[in-house]
Amino acid sequence: MNVWASVRKHLLDPRDEQDASDELRVISRWWLEFARNVVTVAGLQLLAEATDNWLLRAVAFAAYSALFVYCFSYVRWVIPNVFPSLQNENLRAMILIAVLICILIVGYLLIDWGLGSVIDEIVRLQRAPARAPGG
Repeated sequence: MNVWASVRKHLLDPRDEQDASDELRVISRWWLEFARNVVTVAGLQLLAEATDNWLLRAVAFAAYSALFVYCFSYVRWVIPNVFPSLQNENLRAMILIAVLICILIVGYLLIDWGLGSVIDEIVRLQRAPARAPGG
């Protein structure tokens, strides 16, 4: 059972508190691993920009791509059942394809913007000069 299905199950039918606690730990672990991966990608990007090394740039790009693909894999969960009562199967299939293309494009843009913004902000903050404590 995937993480989000477990969350929905426990939110709608919390029968066993231990199972709910286990699922919360799974979600927390997932989030912490995701945050660690974002920081790792940002660190690689920072190193690549600081050294201007083509190999580090390639590694940073590969790490960003892997993180992007990981995030994009969650977009597949958003597959709507458009117009289930529509009798014309060809029309329904065409509408579904159009909706899926829109979901994929919006998902791609949101993930790319979100990851890029976070990673760029981490790199920017690491480059900023350190301030003296207390003013």
